[in-house]
Amino acid sequence: MRRFIVLFFLCFNLFYCFGQTSYGARGLSLYGSTNNFIGINAFSSDRYNMLSWGLNIQLNGQKIETKKKRNENDGKIETRKGDFIWSTDLGYGRIFRDRWTLQGQLSLGGKKYFTNFEDEDDSNDDYSLITSSKFVVGAGLQLGYRFNIGLEPFLGVHSLRQIDIGLRIF
Repeated sequence: MRRFIVLFFLCFNLFYCFGQTSYGARGLSLYGSTNNFIGINAFSSDRYNMLSWGLNIQLNGQKIETKKKRNENDGKIETRKGDFIWSTDLGYGRIFRDRWTLQGQLSLGGKKYFTNFEDEDDSNDDYSLITSSKFVVGAGLQLGYRFNIGLEPFLGVHSLRQIDIGLRIF
């Protein structure tokens, strides 16, 4: 159900973009950060305003498969403990001088604490056990420059991700 809601909002934002004026742009932005985050945003803009919505996750050594309950009979050994953050971003930006963009973002998500378990026979059914989680909120600013060829590199600062660097494709 959660995946359906995320897909719905992403598609809604993209379809909304098709109704923009000829001065508008729509597209995706991809970014990474100094705090091991990767993210993707969908955005739409008119001549002066930009709205965006996206998802990001911190890659801190957690396995792709996560579980909330450990199977006691599986013979797994504990290999690592850590935490990671996932969040969704809502952003609003302004375009000024027809080239420069300044965008503010609000991030809402969760911080999950995990323990990795691996099988002794080195099989592919390793997983991360989520031991606890908490709600997190963050905010940030991004500054970008639009080129005529449909690319906009940007640089930003964020309270959760530290420094962002990315590219908007429109």
